[in-house]
Amino acid sequence: MKESLDQLKSTLSPRYSIEREVGAGGMATVYLAHDHKHNRSVAIKVLSPELAATLGGERFLREIEIAAGLQHPHILPLYDSGAEGRILYYVMPYVEGNTLSARVACGPLPPREAVQVAADVLSALEYAHGRGVVHRDIKPANILLSGSGGHALVADFGIARAVSAAGPESLTVPGVMIGTPGYMAPEQVAGGDITPATDVYAAGVVLYECLTGQTWSMSEPSQAGNWNGVPARVLPILKKALGWSPEDRWPDASKFRHALLRSLHRQRGKPKWLLATVGVVAFALGLALTALWLHRDPTPSPVTVTRVAVLPFTVRGSEELAYLAEGVVDLLSTKLDGAGDWRSVDPRLVLGVTQREGSETAIDPATGRQIVQQLSADLYVLGNVVQVAGQLRLDASVYDADDGSDAVVQASVDGPVDSVLNLLDELAAELLAAHPGTSGARLTRIALVTSSSLTALKAYLRGVTHFRAAQYQEAADAFQLAIEADSTFALAWYQLGVAADWLLVSELSRESTRQALRYADRLSERDRRLLEARGAVVIDADAAEGERRYRAIIGTYPTDVEAWSQLGELLLHWGPRSGLPLEAAREPWARLLELEPDRPNALVHLARIEAGARDEAAMDATVRRAIELAPEGDRMLELRLLQAYVRADPAAQERVIADFRQASDGDLGEALWSAGAYLDDPGVAAEIASIMTEESRSSDTRVVGYGVLASVAMARGRWGAVTEALDAMAELNPVAALEHRTMLAATALAPVDSASLGTYREQLRAVDWAAIPPATAPGVWYTALDGLHAHLAQYLIGLASARLGDMEQALTAAEALEDLGMPDGSGSLAHDWARGVRATAAWRSGDIEDALHEIGQFEGRVWYQFATASVFQTLAYERYLRARLLEEAGQLDEALRWYGSFEATGQYDLIFLAPSHWRRAQIYDQLGVREAARGHYQRFLELWDDADPVFRPMVEEARQQLDSH
Repeated sequence: MKESLDQLKSTLSPRYSIEREVGAGGMATVYLAHDHKHNRSVAIKVLSPELAATLGGERFLREIEIAAGLQHPHILPLYDSGAEGRILYYVMPYVEGNTLSARVACGPLPPREAVQVAADVLSALEYAHGRGVVHRDIKPANILLSGSGGHALVADFGIARAVSAAGPESLTVPGVMIGTPGYMAPEQVAGGDITPATDVYAAGVVLYECLTGQTWSMSEPSQAGNWNGVPARVLPILKKALGWSPEDRWPDASKFRHALLRSLHRQRGKPKWLLATVGVVAFALGLALTALWLHRDPTPSPVTVTRVAVLPFTVRGSEELAYLAEGVVDLLSTKLDGAGDWRSVDPRLVLGVTQREGSETAIDPATGRQIVQQLSADLYVLGNVVQVAGQLRLDASVYDADDGSDAVVQASVDGPVDSVLNLLDELAAELLAAHPGTSGARLTRIALVTSSSLTALKAYLRGVTHFRAAQYQEAADAFQLAIEADSTFALAWYQLGVAADWLLVSELSRESTRQALRYADRLSERDRRLLEARGAVVIDADAAEGERRYRAIIGTYPTDVEAWSQLGELLLHWGPRSGLPLEAAREPWARLLELEPDRPNALVHLARIEAGARDEAAMDATVRRAIELAPEGDRMLELRLLQAYVRADPAAQERVIADFRQASDGDLGEALWSAGAYLDDPGVAAEIASIMTEESRSSDTRVVGYGVLASVAMARGRWGAVTEALDAMAELNPVAALEHRTMLAATALAPVDSASLGTYREQLRAVDWAAIPPATAPGVWYTALDGLHAHLAQYLIGLASARLGDMEQALTAAEALEDLGMPDGSGSLAHDWARGVRATAAWRSGDIEDALHEIGQFEGRVWYQFATASVFQTLAYERYLRARLLEEAGQLDEALRWYGSFEATGQYDLIFLAPSHWRRAQIYDQLGVREAARGHYQRFLELWDDADPVFRPMVEEARQQLDSH
């Protein structure tokens, strides 16, 4: 029997106010409450009195404290706990969402979603097992799905551990056991040892249920299970997890998780699995308990909603068609609902109000307006069904509820009497395409003629709405559904690729663009030109050609928002790498906002430009508007980061860094690039990178984090910190650490002796590069070097040889590099690397003319996503070398341009930022422009003020030069 609610309220007061009970089970009751200290809603779980008496307050608090120490993005955090007499409780965040059990009750999950959920759970288990904590009760009801992408978060680590601590002999609560039948491993049922393998088994059962929609019946796996719905590549992985004996299973959660992620990776390129490569998206810290999640629609609400009421149609013809008068209300409402920002008013409500109004005759626009005012609708639809000689004509008009005098849209369709449903599809599509307020009106009309599927069109429009609200994962999901309904839907393929750009999933972006090009003949000439321009950028990695094509489109269609948007992307992400100032990217985004003032992604880019210019007032206004339009948008946390540091607000900085500790790996990667590009501060990038190296993160993420830490340490002149970061990386991935060491050593910035460099070169030669598997994580931060490690090895061997004075080996490596060919989508990368090697060899041989000739052929055709995500593909060394050679050749203006290519580009280019300021200061001194020289000396000293002793002579010289100015 539960403690009285009054007693509970008294115990928890004044810190918490109980609002209502939201769920109960055999071991505990859950309440929604308000935390007055922090002014937030929380969920409080109160153990049953019987269980509380068995455990005792001391044991409960001791064990719950251990669980509270588990801090992981996929584990439910604990805010508080207490033991007051027989009332034992703990407090968690309250955030609306859904449970996995509620999600599975609706049917099996798509394979990529099911596998991602399992991978999230296994990530949490891997972390907990590493700290000696076994969950013991993994089941769908204990797995919560965040509202921003459906990511799994594991609940109730505490209660299972606390109950277990009491020991089965002391557990006297009837019907309560540790674990849940159906999810318990055989050894758990038999009362044997509980180990991490117990949780691995339960996670396998959960995955089986997600994929098949059926419950698991324990028996030998080879004889059990209906495996329908389990993809062939997942099946052996899942069967191994469900091994009867612990030794038959995956040895740990980590290996199970990586096997699942590899299965997703190998499915790339297959339409139904394309989204398997979409990386982890951001989710907010906090979750709610089971009962709080049951009644929520998992689809995120768009920023704006247009409510549409379909009123009864007038029917003229056979009595057999009379049903259509009211039947159309239901049928057409269903077909219009969910298309872009349109949401249909409940047909039952419409018919109820209509009947109350006594509208038994044809409804005119004025009467319709009176009706819909009671329905709070924005638009209403009136129409007719007319039968003439075995044919039907359906016509409909859409009226504005605020006016109602003239139709804003009209449409009509004709066809046989027995094709009513098809005619309604056509009518709905015509209305959607013609309405000027539908998201992306021009592209909607194009979508209508490029897909005959209303299902595809509605999903496409949902995607457009989500994209405009800066909800890129939801947009990608909707575009994928459109493609599944119509695999030849070129425009949906195109938009899926654009959404994938924002999600930083490079392979999905390129594959979607290829598929769109495959069906390009279904597009208008204008849209084919847009698609071909995108192909030049994404597939051919030719930014210059892409810019030329977009400017040509704008010349013909000066109000084309897509062309302005893509031109802005190019100028923002690629322009600074070619020496263009960041300010050059402002025009396209400003023009786009003139055409579409409520475009969040345009505001995000404009805020980045204003951050780079340190225009605090303008940035504040832009950020406020972006958050107002898309408070749940995928880039809002990044904007808060930029704003906090541009304002130099320590409190805001502390808050946003704390929020990033709960952010997804993908959000951290985006923040790294943004901090490096627009804050021009290695320290901020180092703070974000440090979060990536925390033990709760995956090993892939930690490797990236250590690589960035090494780069930003080099940017600050701290070689000791570089070595520490690479040593830590080597413990996780020795090959990646070797690649980074050689890169930094071979560029001649680092204080590395010839013996060490020679050792790195020989180690590179000893690696079996063909045996290196592709990355298991999907984001571009991890996949950028897939298929390129052998090329990279020859490049690094060549650079090391050139620095060692072994010119023959350097040239041999450059030749071997080009003989390997150009991997798909890598642009001019292999050739540019080879040119960098040959130019370095010529320069070190004293042949400036030959070196300048080689580097002058540098093309720089690398897709900017790869250049952002990889220290090797940014081609920073080649750009710096080009500037040095131009400087030595006396071409100072061109040298200054290329030295300027390390600003507003990203975290990896920071390596060359301080040296570039040093060189520019000396050039301006040579030109007699002392004020400019002074500015660059100052910036150099800011970056290297705390440099290691090996770099101090350069720092002291800069100080002397600054004093003389």
